[in-house]
Amino acid sequence: MVHFAPPLLSRSCGCTFTAEKHALSLSSPCGWVHLKLPKWVKSQLALTLAAFLHEGHFVRHIRQMRQLYQERQVTLVELARETLAGKLDVQPAAAGMHLIGWLPGKQDDSQVARAAARVWVDVSPLSLYALEGSERTGILLGYTAVGTEEMRAGLQRLASVLVTPR
Repeated sequence: MVHFAPPLLSRSCGCTFTAEKHALSLSSPCGWVHLKLPKWVKSQLALTLAAFLHEGHFVRHIRQMRQLYQERQVTLVELARETLAGKLDVQPAAAGMHLIGWLPGKQDDSQVARAAARVWVDVSPLSLYALEGSERTGILLGYTAVGTEEMRAGLQRLASVLVTPR
């Protein structure tokens, strides 16, 4: 059995991989994931994954994605300031794949998310993640899988359903 913890994964989430003769498992703090594949595929997959991780390809991929996501976050913040001024406050974050768009006043974030869905914009109301009511309401904006032009168009559609406070 080969047991290893890729440095990036083990630091960030506590995950470890176990590659046995005919199995590959991912151990995470919340449970085990077992791949249900023929034995010969599991062996090849385990060896390929081990080589991929050992040779640094995964870490290189993560670095590239961090750079791309940072660029997309900057783009989202800039476009939101241009398109949603007064309707939604979007500030940059140090890390992550989503930003919070704070709604002015006490707007119902669930209602805003439903209105956004009607114009084909997928956002999540922050109230879904709250244990109790909050003084501020907002929506969660994902940006990692969206290019600049799609982001611009989505923000324009979102602006059409947001209310400017008086």
